[in-house]
Amino acid sequence: MIQKGKKSYPAIMHVDADAFFASCEQALYPEFQNRPVIVGEDRGIAVALSYEAKRAGVTRGMLIQDVKRICPDGIILSGDYETYALFSKKIFSILRRFSNEVEQYSIDEGFVNITGMDKVLNLSYNDIGKHIRGTILKEIGISVSVGIGKTKTLAKLASYLAKPARVVEITEANILESLSGAKIGNVWGIGSSSAHYMNQLGIYTADALYSKNMSFVAKHFTKPHQEIWHEMHGNMVYPICIDEKTQYASISQTRTFGKTFGNKALIYQELISNLEGACRKARKYGLLAGKVTIMLKRQDFSHDVYELRLPRPSSFPAQIAPLLRPLFDGLYEKRAPYRGTGIILSQLQDEKVVQLNLLENESHFNKLEHVYNAVDTLLSRYGKNTISIASSHNAMKKNQQTPQRIMKLPLLVGVCH
Repeated sequence: MIQKGKKSYPAIMHVDADAFFASCEQALYPEFQNRPVIVGEDRGIAVALSYEAKRAGVTRGMLIQDVKRICPDGIILSGDYETYALFSKKIFSILRRFSNEVEQYSIDEGFVNITGMDKVLNLSYNDIGKHIRGTILKEIGISVSVGIGKTKTLAKLASYLAKPARVVEITEANILESLSGAKIGNVWGIGSSSAHYMNQLGIYTADALYSKNMSFVAKHFTKPHQEIWHEMHGNMVYPICIDEKTQYASISQTRTFGKTFGNKALIYQELISNLEGACRKARKYGLLAGKVTIMLKRQDFSHDVYELRLPRPSSFPAQIAPLLRPLFDGLYEKRAPYRGTGIILSQLQDEKVVQLNLLENESHFNKLEHVYNAVDTLLSRYGKNTISIASSHNAMKKNQQTPQRIMKLPLLVGVCH
């Protein structure tokens, strides 16, 4: 509870999901709870780990073959990134119940301006953090760490100190004690080279930088690190950015296989799957691509690349895929092992200002638009493998070894409204 009549002070909250990808899998499958979960089988390396896997000695970037040796009881999974995005969407929808000022910093972390909410809810900022943390855990089964401070830098440092699964608030009363628990390299915006430079100046912990006076900071540091110092002193330099990203120079979608192979049908399937993903993102932001680049990654990490200028800008795979097939046939080499595929959409234009080609059937364009609106709705509701264009689907049927996804309806019903 808060004291009546006491004035609110600025409060920024940083919410950071704990072991996010692995936690999503544990939330989906209760039998995975309290067991080592490793995500990354499709990439051949450990991309994300549950805390149980970390305690077993598994580290990020470790080869899957080494993971199996070190942690034989581990549950090793391919990444289901569309599902993780749905979890993320739900987390941020919960955060927006408490504030209109929410910045999604990444898929699993964000900033929330809760200034004044202590008066509205009649709770301390720390208790608000606990309430939000409990709400996320109860509704979607994901644990988060919550940091609170007067600025984004302090809030992010507080959430680092809160890991895992706690709430930490940095206040004027506890700031020196709190900052002493963090190495200088743990401060947001200070990388390894900057940390090394600060170490040479005798600054090893966050409180050491905080304790320096302004003249020292101005003499030894450039503007970005001066701004960090100001943020650590409670002076907000970095505002909450609530605008979603709506402009792209290009949109790319790539996938690296867990192991190299030369099956032409499967490689083409993966290429078209990448096309579908890239086009879906373009449609989300109302963009049409004027150029498409296809990429095949070889076993030796070299790339075969071909660029195609489209007859007219498009974001419809059904229009683009037939144009890519002859290019793929020209790039593909029989018996050459491949490691991955990629698609890049570029020369992006706003669909609202692109004029239809006078020779094109406008009704056909409108029909495609309606079809893909329905496709996007299905994909958003039931996952990325619910529906695909014929070329991708047929390639999948040609080889029964292709991994199949299991639809996870309990999650999707709860997330999509």
